[in-house]
Amino acid sequence: MPAREVDVGRSTEGGDGEGAVLGAKGARIRGETDPKRLERLAAVSKDGPSKLGAFRRAYSSKSLRAAVSAFCLECLWLDPAAIRGCTATACPLWNVRPYQSYPKEREPASDESKG
Repeated sequence: MPAREVDVGRSTEGGDGEGAVLGAKGARIRGETDPKRLERLAAVSKDGPSKLGAFRRAYSSKSLRAAVSAFCLECLWLDPAAIRGCTATACPLWNVRPYQSYPKEREPASDESKG
């Protein structure tokens, strides 16, 4: 049986029940058959099309980084600023969440500045 595809954003259902998964720019996403994942892709395409790539990477690879990014985006309504300021410190993924801002290391003061 061919992989089921669903349109992300608009319906392309044909008479045979097959559709096409389309990204924000109309690119096809092939091979996705899980109906729940297809629903999630459709919702992300509608609510935050710029974040669709994070979910596609998470679904199409075995990358833990991609999975954590997609999970955090889903948890905090596709808002990177909310992820950065996440207060759910009991979450097992809190230490590895994406979009964290890391303080730059201070360079040691030179002898010239003391003089």
